Amino acid sequence: LSFFAVSSGNREKLSQRNTPKMFARAANVTRTGMTNLVRYSHSHGGIPGENLPFSLTNRYKLTAMFIVFFGSGLGAPFFILRHQLLKK
Repeated sequence: LSFFAVSSGNREKLSQRNTPKMFARAANVTRTGMTNLVRYSHSHGGIPGENLPFSLTNRYKLTAMFIVFFGSGLGAPFFILRHQLLKK
C-alpha cells in the first residue's frame, strides 16, 4: 500500500505515529555530533579561559581589548552618521 493510497484520516494517524520517531532520530544525531565535537576539540576543560582566543592573565591588556572591541561596535553608527552628514 503506497503512501498516496492512504486516506486522509489514516495519513494523520501515520504522521502522528512517526513524529516522535523523527524527533528521537534528530536528538540522536545531535547527541552524536556534540559528543564528537567534545571528543575531538582537544580541550581538557576545567580551566577558565582555556578556550578563549585571548589571554586573561594580563588585566590591563584585557581591559584595553574590551574597550576597543565594544567601543568600535558602539561608536561605528555615530562615525557613519557623521560621515554621511559631512558628505557634499
